[in-house]
Amino acid sequence: AAHLPRGASVVVVDVGAPPAGNLAITDASPRDHPALRGRPLTIDVELRAFGEAGGRVPVTLMRGGQVEAAAATTLVPGGAASARLELTPRAAGMLAAEVRVPADDFALDDRRVIATTVRERLLVIVVGGEERTRFIRAALDPFPAGDERSTVEVARVAPAALSPADLGRADAIVLAEPAALSAEALAATVDAAQRGAGVLVY
Repeated sequence: AAHLPRGASVVVVDVGAPPAGNLAITDASPRDHPALRGRPLTIDVELRAFGEAGGRVPVTLMRGGQVEAAAATTLVPGGAASARLELTPRAAGMLAAEVRVPADDFALDDRRVIATTVRERLLVIVVGGEERTRFIRAALDPFPAGDERSTVEVARVAPAALSPADLGRADAIVLAEPAALSAEALAATVDAAQRGAGVLVY
């Protein structure tokens, strides 16, 4: 409280009895980024037992009023545990779901809403000439156009035509002709790597 500008007020209420045990979801978050349509998405759930709560705890993932996934974990009183749930997004766009444990007297922490954006495919920009990049483009996306199994969109860009805007939207960048890049393009590549894009140079 001493670090707050005006201090803090704390109210203690005597309820006349020991508090009941409480199960809580302390965290629930997608592990796979980005999420892709038609590909399994893993949800990591962290749980905690307060007081005398504990035992075998079912964990349920709900979406649109339907059960999408379920798991169970064991919590000892005062302990923590984790559970892993998996669902497969059926469409691209926003995905929202709710993780639940059995309701108790303190219901606020028995549910946790998660949300993530689901994409059709990853975008990989391959920088280089047609012949030099032919095999790596085929390895990245070996399927015919429109095939449902494809998870990667490959865009080939000539070094002279590469722009920072291209690099800014890429999930990964393959530089087949790095010596041909301008100083501006090299700087944009470094920026893309710092924000999390993969970079392969050969």
